[in-house]
Amino acid sequence: MTFLRNLDWVLPLIVILIPLVVKALRLISSITTNERIATLTERAAIIVEALEREDINKMAKKNEGVRKLLDLAEELKINLNSEQASDYIESAVTTLREIQKQNKGEQ
Repeated sequence: MTFLRNLDWVLPLIVILIPLVVKALRLISSITTNERIATLTERAAIIVEALEREDINKMAKKNEGVRKLLDLAEELKINLNSEQASDYIESAVTTLREIQKQNKGEQ
């Protein structure tokens, strides 16, 4: 009988807590994903800046940048395919070009 009395308040408590737990898990997942995206974005920018100093053609720079970013993602255990890595590199190149244009305009 005591078990059934406990069940009367435990069951509603579980029903109330489950949605909160699910929301907390989603929030944690979202934060982790955002941190990974920020890490890849920052590293892509560093890679692009380093490759800009190299005396090789644009396609070779892009391929090298993609390779380096894929290596880093693998090291950090972040799932990233070559198309996604290419997008990160292209975005970093675009950002770098915009910054260079702004700097030229200020001078």
